[in-house]
Amino acid sequence: VYGTLMQGGFWHGPAAKAGIAAITPALASGTLFDLGDYPALTLGAATPIRGEILTFQDIATALPILDEIEDAAPNGGNSGMYRRTILTVTDQAGRRRRAWAYVMAPESLGAAPVIASGDWRAHQRDEMRFARRVVGPLSLATGALMLVPGVYGLADGVWDEQPNLGWLAFGVAGLGPMCADGNHDPLC
Repeated sequence: VYGTLMQGGFWHGPAAKAGIAAITPALASGTLFDLGDYPALTLGAATPIRGEILTFQDIATALPILDEIEDAAPNGGNSGMYRRTILTVTDQAGRRRRAWAYVMAPESLGAAPVIASGDWRAHQRDEMRFARRVVGPLSLATGALMLVPGVYGLADGVWDEQPNLGWLAFGVAGLGPMCADGNHDPLC
């Protein structure tokens, strides 16, 4: 996995409920694209893509759960956003291993920007540093809002923060959560 299924990613918790037995850092090859809240991998290029091998207690039980999370057709079919494909990856010990990965057809990407580093986590950290440099001084100067890292939403009926996936603006004048469109609805 190379994006939101990795440890600390938005979808790692639901994936862990499928019975993760081990997590091993690994490298794959391809091109990584930024689709906003998540990345997409395409095959063919030789850029190293940083990710993890998730080993499950029962892969037959885990795959349908992962397919649903990734909007992939069962059994590697062509319908859905991603296609489950077997890749050869290199683990942290230098061993070449076969692993399932969710890849996207290049024609589905539109004008999505390439993540040149091949590292989704580093890319997300870079975006957060940029936002702090650009938006942080503005919010301090105006006193109008403060930006808090994270994507917020309902998870199992509980208002929850998913770190490092985006930003939510809070009005500091006691108005409560403020959406990008200026509304103060906490469910934006």
